[in-house]
Amino acid sequence: MSTYLLAWNPKKYLWDDMEEDAETVDRESYLYGRWACAATHRIVEGDRIFLMRLGDEHRGIVASGWVMAHAGETVLPQSDVYVDNHWNLQAESSITWYVDIRFDALLGRKLTLPLSRLKRLNEDLPQSVESQWWTPQKSGIGIGIEVASKLEDEWQRFLASGTSTDEPRESSHVRNGLQARVRDRRRVPSIRARRSLVSRFNGQTEE
Repeated sequence: MSTYLLAWNPKKYLWDDMEEDAETVDRESYLYGRWACAATHRIVEGDRIFLMRLGDEHRGIVASGWVMAHAGETVLPQSDVYVDNHWNLQAESSITWYVDIRFDALLGRKLTLPLSRLKRLNEDLPQSVESQWWTPQKSGIGIGIEVASKLEDEWQRFLASGTSTDEPRESSHVRNGLQARVRDRRRVPSIRARRSLVSRFNGQTEE
């Protein structure tokens, strides 16, 4: 399993129904969708993804999920990346690359695992390991094994508490809401991933 950082910039893709999608994840424990991954064509089924919010406000991780197999004829060899019409009608190219995703967590519009915490995950890495770049220009950059492990731990702590280690605590309303979401997910039976996508969004950041 590899881990990848996808990117979303609200200035380029508004994602009007993001709160509705977040409520779907809260209620069902999952949401099917797709996301552009122009930075790599190597992503395969079972890879872990995190979605980074870029822009001027609330920069940080807003979602996580798992890559699903794509059954279409446009899949690249030895990957589950496929080509389709570009989400941005103003882009220079009429096509771009996508992966299908089963999202297992989505925070909503105003809450993120903040960039300040992500930068700290680069601390105490072996000298041979490169620091992770958290504000990519294109969606789909890889996350190294060492940083990915630390990120997963930090993400799960964040979901469970509504805050991140060494960060000021969020309001009790936000914190209790996140804790309730996690408890609800634990009560929902595991649902086997299916091919069809029910999400309405293709939100992206690059180009």
